[in-house]
Amino acid sequence: MKSKHVLFLNYHSLPKILDPNEKLIKFHFVYDVLLELKKKHKISVIEFIGVKNFFIKNNIFYYFQRKTNNKKFLIDLKTHFLIKKISPDVIYIHGFSKIYHVIFFKFYLKKNTKIIIQHHAERPPHNWLKKNILSKLDKFIDAYIFTSIDMADNWISKDLISSRVKIFTQPELSTHFSYNSTIKKDANLFIWVGRLNKNKDPITIIEAFISYIKINSKAKLVLFYSEKELEKKIIDILNLSGITNEIKLMGVIDNSELEEWYQKSTYFLLGSYYEGGSTALIESMACGCIPIITNIASNRAITENGKYAKLFKPGDKEDLLEKLKSLKNFNSKSLSLKIKNHFNNKLSFKALSSGLEKLIETLFNHH
Repeated sequence: MKSKHVLFLNYHSLPKILDPNEKLIKFHFVYDVLLELKKKHKISVIEFIGVKNFFIKNNIFYYFQRKTNNKKFLIDLKTHFLIKKISPDVIYIHGFSKIYHVIFFKFYLKKNTKIIIQHHAERPPHNWLKKNILSKLDKFIDAYIFTSIDMADNWISKDLISSRVKIFTQPELSTHFSYNSTIKKDANLFIWVGRLNKNKDPITIIEAFISYIKINSKAKLVLFYSEKELEKKIIDILNLSGITNEIKLMGVIDNSELEEWYQKSTYFLLGSYYEGGSTALIESMACGCIPIITNIASNRAITENGKYAKLFKPGDKEDLLEKLKSLKNFNSKSLSLKIKNHFNNKLSFKALSSGLEKLIETLFNHH
């Protein structure tokens, strides 16, 4: 297929950021797929921060626009003029929140321009007006990318997306973390990476792990996190149980150190009730950790229905404990290597770029 001009468009502004590179670094797990995609296609990016800037980096054209707020309904004519000037073949829009802009594209874009919407963990709206707008806009959109078909079905069943034919599934992000064969994995080391909030549900993890320690006294759990909503509650639980060494609350850690912790941990734990696609889960799999995670749509998709994980019912500490008990005499090394290979083949930046290339080719061949 002939090379196309792909525009990556994120309407959500971070006005406190005044250095474009800060945003690119902060969200590298989303944007570094472009470093692969640019090998086949011309890439432009429109982003919004607190300053205006334009530059070319790694042969990618970056247009940073100044936007000081994220008003729900803002018709940004300057951005539309810029999009018209760029004249892309494909527009890849991050998120559903500003999807109404697509109705204006038909007035100035080439007739065969393809519009792709990337789902970012949004849930279908309940508001009648929003639902009506979304269902009307669907005819202007060529494809939607979801981590999981189950998540897309939630939108299709509410008539917000017209057909499964428009759905393409793959994770929204990846990582540069990698498996290190020179670091020996500790068969009894478990790692948690994620906010200590109700959705991530560290309480279920902690309570099940306390029970597991009574069965496997060598087991150790380290928790890395930035948001501390449930930290005090966890400390109280640990104090009551007399746990001092087996479960460690580590807090925030530098990324390079975090990668080393993943590399020496055998298992990754997470208790989420809902995820668009967990960054920490993908990081852990890149480093060959075996996920013990909740049986939710995005987790099933990323681990191929539990082929590369042990899945437990969200909020069910007894089910989690059973999964932990099943690790006795478990061949973790074999599965760890399979998980590393699965990451490289399906979840890496190269794999995601390959998926986008196939999607773009399909859109131009079949429409």
